[in-house]
Amino acid sequence: MTETLKENFTSIMGGHIYILGTETLPSGRIVQVIGDTEDLERALETIDDLVEEYHVRSQVRMGEIIFGSKSTTLQVSGIDWNKEQLLKETLTIADGTLDNIETAGSLVIPEKVADKLGVITGETVLIRMDTVTGQKNVGEYTVVAII
Repeated sequence: MTETLKENFTSIMGGHIYILGTETLPSGRIVQVIGDTEDLERALETIDDLVEEYHVRSQVRMGEIIFGSKSTTLQVSGIDWNKEQLLKETLTIADGTLDNIETAGSLVIPEKVADKLGVITGETVLIRMDTVTGQKNVGEYTVVAII
C-alpha cells in the first residue's frame, strides 16, 4: 500500500516537491535562500520512508536566455545530474542527448524555447540572471538537449 501511494503521489506531483526559504541579510535585505539546511534535513528524515529520494537545487526564478538577437525568459535550475539519475532516465529528449550532461556549461532547454530562439543542440547561448543578492551575471552555455 505504501509503495502504491508513493508511486501515485509521484505521478500526480511530477515527482517533485519544492521547498523555498528566505533569509534576512545583516543589511536587512530579504533573499530567497536556505543557508542553514539542518532543520529542513531533520524534517525530511521524519518522512524518509515515504520519499524515494530528494535533491537540493539552485534555482533562479527568471533568467534570460539569449541567442543572437533573440531572447526569452525562463526559470533556470542547477541540477546535480550525477545524483538525479531518475530525472535523467525519465526525461523525454526531443533532440540531443544527456550522455555528457555532467560537463560544465551544458544546458537542457524546452522545445518551445529552442523554437522561439531558433537554437539547435550544439549551439551556444548566453544566460543572464541575478544572484540572490541582486548581482547581475552572464554565462555561456552549450545546448546539449531539447526536451
